[in-house]
Amino acid sequence: MTPEAVLKPSAGQPLGADGIYQVVVAAGIKPGDIVMVHSRLFTIGRVIPGVTKNDVAEAFVAALHRAVGEEGTLIFPTFTFSVCEGGHFDVQNTPSEMGVLSEYARLREGAVRTTHPFYSVAVLGGNQEFLSGLDVSTCFGTHSIFHRLHSLNTANPGADRVKFLTLGIDCPPEGITYIHSIEQKLEVPYRYHKTFQGEITDQGQSQNYAVDFFVRKRDAEVHFDGDRCWALLKAHEQVTFAPLGDSIACVAPESAVFSALVKAISDESDFLCRGGYRPQAQ
Repeated sequence: MTPEAVLKPSAGQPLGADGIYQVVVAAGIKPGDIVMVHSRLFTIGRVIPGVTKNDVAEAFVAALHRAVGEEGTLIFPTFTFSVCEGGHFDVQNTPSEMGVLSEYARLREGAVRTTHPFYSVAVLGGNQEFLSGLDVSTCFGTHSIFHRLHSLNTANPGADRVKFLTLGIDCPPEGITYIHSIEQKLEVPYRYHKTFQGEITDQGQSQNYAVDFFVRKRDAEVHFDGDRCWALLKAHEQVTFAPLGDSIACVAPESAVFSALVKAISDESDFLCRGGYRPQAQ
């Protein structure tokens, strides 16, 4: 049984599943939502003595499941960037590199993990059928997980069920990987397409892959301008947040992130580059 409290912030009451539930609901998560969760749990508070990391993760999963309800869906990044170097990805056995919550979700009963070698996700709850037909040959393009999330919203205009939730991330845009799919859609000048090859094993069956990855250019210093992006999103009336221990919980609807950044990048192609993009002279 999960303890009633799992994290103790520097000020305020200890947090458990009930408290976490109240925070994410206050931040804007509703029944039926499809929520992609990025997290840094241990910025929220210290682990209470006697509590395990799995206890902490279960408290968050239980709270989130309660918030979205039986009709909702939880999506946890289980990304594996080391595969870019090693080449081999085992869907069932390669651990997530995205922290305690994502690895716990990957191993949880009922979770379905997608087969992308770099950008896999673990999905809990309803609506898992939306995962069918995902393309492992692209990180951010058509039929990637990020494109699929956008398609779900455009297929149901006004519903705004697809949301990004960040937990314990002080500058939430730095934890919303979806932003890179917008950069690819608009073909920003500071990234380029590079192909990575390797092998995927799924249920004991292996196959080769070739993945298009829209990576940062190396001809100049390219750093994501999280502060500028956060200022833009905070000004959007649909982006909401609530205090969570020593940090915050932020809810950003996909439609808000898409519309705000498409406009900003269309007006200024290097909007997301700190200091702008200045390629080195050849």
